[in-house]
Amino acid sequence: MSLLARGVSFGGPAVSADAAELSCLEARLPPLLSIIAGMVDFTGFSTLGHVFTAHVTGNIVLAAAVALDGGSFHWAQLSVMPVFMLALASVWLIARASRRHGASLARLLLLVHFLLLAALLIVGVITRPSADPLGLPAGAAAMIAVSAMACQYALFRLALPGAISTAVMTGNLANAVFSAMDLASACHPLLARDSTPLNRSFGRLLGFLTGCIVAAVVVPFAGDWTWSLPAGLAAIAIALACDVSFAPGPVTPPRGPSPTARTLPVTSGTRLQSEKVVRAEPRIGALRSQAHVSLSGAPSVSRRHTPGLTPATVENTRVKWL
Repeated sequence: MSLLARGVSFGGPAVSADAAELSCLEARLPPLLSIIAGMVDFTGFSTLGHVFTAHVTGNIVLAAAVALDGGSFHWAQLSVMPVFMLALASVWLIARASRRHGASLARLLLLVHFLLLAALLIVGVITRPSADPLGLPAGAAAMIAVSAMACQYALFRLALPGAISTAVMTGNLANAVFSAMDLASACHPLLARDSTPLNRSFGRLLGFLTGCIVAAVVVPFAGDWTWSLPAGLAAIAIALACDVSFAPGPVTPPRGPSPTARTLPVTSGTRLQSEKVVRAEPRIGALRSQAHVSLSGAPSVSRRHTPGLTPATVENTRVKWL
């Protein structure tokens, strides 16, 4: 089954628990991951030779503009697209091999996301790629950053399909504008109800802008150590996801008949036997009243006696109907 189409299996309380975890993750993770995307994109562009690590298609425009002007372009700008595609395929293979889905898959991909950003921090601190933005260390750091953003994008496509992207802001900007226009309209909204709520799209934009501003303030002072910020936030994202998994869910009462209820053996003929009992009880009651059967089982004397009707006949009739 496709990972994109795989949903939560039906299983009673397990379905509700998994759906609650997904809903909680979709509410907690996107704002934090939007900030991470803004930090990674700005830091990569300013320290790794003008390479967009989140908005990967922008590198094609930059490379084309440099080529037309006759200048020299960074080889990493042309390598971003194939590396991004390879990273997406690798994350898909990891998800397929793990046989996880939903919240469990989200926690696994968050761990991969953190490991990539931690590796980016280590490479940045050791090799100092900002000292030579066009060198090989800078290009390698840019590819790691692109892979981390690819993992973040795949996280929402494979594990949290109900959440909108946190790395590509063009779609969020369009959703925010359309939602605002529908909200201002008195009637006949063009978008489906609650398809792209304004607060969700605006929250992604605000988070991405916040990440860019924080990175712009920190980069002149911290340099390559700025990569510690997105790595630390990625660790916080894992903690939030694990906190959701360990949170106690609602206690559901056990399903089953009450202690005073009459139970029958679970067989293929239980329903038919119950229907026979319901239909036979009134007729058996009528026969008992006609025979005047006492509590001890002995028939009483009656002037209006039905010929051939005895308590044994009544009991035999009851057994026959049942």
